[in-house]
Amino acid sequence: MTGTDAARYFASLDAELAALQEPELQETFVAEQFPNYHHIGSYYDPREKNAQEEIVSAFEKELSGFDFTPLLAFETRQPKYAKEILHPDCNCFRRVGIKKRPIKSCSHRDRLVYACWNHYLGGHHKHWVEASGLSGVVAAYISGTGSSNVDWARFAFDYFQGRDQYSAVALDIKSFFDQLPWQLLKDNLITIVGQEGVLSEVDFQLFRKITNYTYVEREDLDKVKLKSATGMLMTRHPSNWKTLKQADLLKRNDTKKGIPQGLACSGVLANITMMEFDRKMAKLAKDSESVYLRYADDIFLGCPDLATRTRLQASVEAELEVMQLPINGDKTEYFDYFSDSQSHPVISYLGITCQGNQVSVRRNGINKFYERTSRFIYSYVNTCKKRGITPSRHKIHAIFGHTGKRNYYAYLRRASKVFEGDKKYLPKGIKGVMRKQTPWLDKQFDKALLSEPTGSARRTGPKLQLCNCPLKRD
Repeated sequence: MTGTDAARYFASLDAELAALQEPELQETFVAEQFPNYHHIGSYYDPREKNAQEEIVSAFEKELSGFDFTPLLAFETRQPKYAKEILHPDCNCFRRVGIKKRPIKSCSHRDRLVYACWNHYLGGHHKHWVEASGLSGVVAAYISGTGSSNVDWARFAFDYFQGRDQYSAVALDIKSFFDQLPWQLLKDNLITIVGQEGVLSEVDFQLFRKITNYTYVEREDLDKVKLKSATGMLMTRHPSNWKTLKQADLLKRNDTKKGIPQGLACSGVLANITMMEFDRKMAKLAKDSESVYLRYADDIFLGCPDLATRTRLQASVEAELEVMQLPINGDKTEYFDYFSDSQSHPVISYLGITCQGNQVSVRRNGINKFYERTSRFIYSYVNTCKKRGITPSRHKIHAIFGHTGKRNYYAYLRRASKVFEGDKKYLPKGIKGVMRKQTPWLDKQFDKALLSEPTGSARRTGPKLQLCNCPLKRD
């Protein structure tokens, strides 16, 4: 990768922002793609020319003298939600568990470097996918396809329509990003961007930074006294590195496997690691009149019968074992339909469910929307009250309502449009959720206005208990 490649990335980013036209939309885009989280060092706005020129210059110098910042390690706790459909006014606790996910985030300056590399590698990987005839196989982390989760779900469901029997399985790779083998990633990088069997100096440096990376635990920063400034956890002052080293808080990943989850280039690097796996499995599926899809760590196989599915699943698991990528057996789901079956199984894929030709949105997705949105509204209104600011109903509608571009409503709208326009399917319940959404937002906003400005917006209810109130609906 060169400085010219980095300049191309920033030119494409500027064009994407210009296409949004409205300043509010541009701000939302930047906030989503380049969030201003507290980290080591100051925030780098990707729109500023000084920031762009600094990164382009670093690539022109082949990253010579560029001092990468240690990653910041922490753990996110994501709620799991009930699979029952719950009424939006239900006060029961919708959570049924907590999923812990290890995250390692980079500094804002390094994020721009990895974003440039992501753009560069993404273009090469996309070309390889198209040249290999795998455009209908790899579903995640490929830009410019015009397809969303909903389109990929329909592609999977199309396989089962009109069949008098079929068998499918959904597999999940356990701790996917943490298990990716370095040597395979390096070999595949050489395949798509290498020259004469080796990586360029820049690509090799970035490969090393993304594998044999240095990191510090977020909670450990509170154990020592560090120089800091507004908007950051600590500055990049040399004394801070000395303090962290003396306290033995700087750690290194030397496991020979795994890449950080949460970096701008993590997704495309995972796809590159899986290149030959995708090619092999797609060929086996095609030769067996089956369908193979992979969305990051989720693998989906649709087959004409049980015997074919059993054989292909064994091939998938054997290949993954060679790559030392374990299957999460607790998440494996089977969907079988035979000529004498009484009803079709409910196939769930990428947030959409399909039973025969009846399509709906996933139940726990609906519950997740209700719970998270309610918590956000209460938190937002209470924060405004504390600061003496008038809460904005318009802002809530802009974030969660029908005017939003990247929210749950937009997802439902796309799902409705994709399946309503296909006569093979009978959409069930999608428009019902859409009709209830705006009135429900107003109702929650009004409730929040009447609530006391407490320090928490948590909905009350018994922990780890499913809904059992009369409001529960089918």
